[in-house]
Amino acid sequence: MSKVKFIDLVGLFDNVRRKQVWLFIVCFTSIVVDILFVYQLQGLIDAIVAKSEIAVVFLVIYRILGLGALSFVLKLYQAKTWHNFRYYLINNMRVKMFSGLLNKSAEFF
Repeated sequence: MSKVKFIDLVGLFDNVRRKQVWLFIVCFTSIVVDILFVYQLQGLIDAIVAKSEIAVVFLVIYRILGLGALSFVLKLYQAKTWHNFRYYLINNMRVKMFSGLLNKSAEFF
């Protein structure tokens, strides 16, 4: 049985490195937007409790609506990107296994 090194395993996924980085950026951005959304909810509660002017309250509400819409779009895009990445990765692994199988000699079987 041959030993497979970690670097060899990582090398199998070199062709998807850009997709991995892009997926990380999308997930990170989505998390930051979600955190800002929660922070704006806190700001709305603070503005209401402090009895701020109605313009300030509406400004916070508009920010919440904007961040909510942005979060929704990012979540949809993130789900689509994850789905495409998984499909591409599984298909890529299937092709590599099949090509490795075709390169084996008849004695292997």
